Amino acid sequence: MIASSIMAIMVAALAGVAMAVRQSWDYSHAHGDANLHAQVALARIARAVSEATTTENLPGVAVAVYQVGTEQFPDTLVVWNPAGAPQNATGPPLVRECVFYCPDPVDPRRLVEITAPADNSTISLTSDITSPAGLAQVDAIKAAPTSQKVLLTPRLRVVRVTSDPSSARGCVRFVRRLRPSAAEWASYKAGTLTWANLSWPQTIYGSTTGLRQAWVRSEIQLVPGRDLSSADPDAPVTAPDADELIRGSERDLAVPFFGSASVYYDMPK
Repeated sequence: MIASSIMAIMVAALAGVAMAVRQSWDYSHAHGDANLHAQVALARIARAVSEATTTENLPGVAVAVYQVGTEQFPDTLVVWNPAGAPQNATGPPLVRECVFYCPDPVDPRRLVEITAPADNSTISLTSDITSPAGLAQVDAIKAAPTSQKVLLTPRLRVVRVTSDPSSARGCVRFVRRLRPSAAEWASYKAGTLTWANLSWPQTIYGSTTGLRQAWVRSEIQLVPGRDLSSADPDAPVTAPDADELIRGSERDLAVPFFGSASVYYDMPK
């Protein structure tokens, strides 16, 4: 009886160790997978930003900022990144020359890259997009059946902005900063700020040109641990049940990932 009791204790201890090892492996695997998703997504965004087309008045990148109640959601990045020479060298960009990074409007768990190769209309990227007309245009491009989507990750954390289940949004944030800023450049053009006093990055400027930086900071929050092995990435996306979507996100602990990218270009004196 004593020997049986000892064996039972040893088996229970070994079972506990095995469970701990399994849980540790699951945790490491899930977070490693989320880290890989984030690296790929942020690297793709950074490459597009660094290759953006620019002009004196067009920094090549803009953020669409949505206002919901008292909260702002800068969750859509627009990059002027034509495959070849732009149709309008001095702007405005054509929609088909731009790339949009945002949560999928059909399923906010998915971070996608959207292009509209058949859309020859123009879009204003001189500043961040905040006007109702500008946001409506961006929303129409996202939802257009002719727009093409590339899935970057299906693991975005989702939050509900209001009690309405339809207010679910993917947790993505973009911030754009210009150096010199648009306000500084306007002051220089107006003669109220000198060329040398503009905030040139690393004070790189000369007698005829200065180096401007358009910098984009990205934050995405991913939820590790979901079983996505059976998901077909090429299958049609259907709208998820919003309540279940939120509850699923709240059960999991999201991990934030950060990235940044810049495009540099000359500004004439």
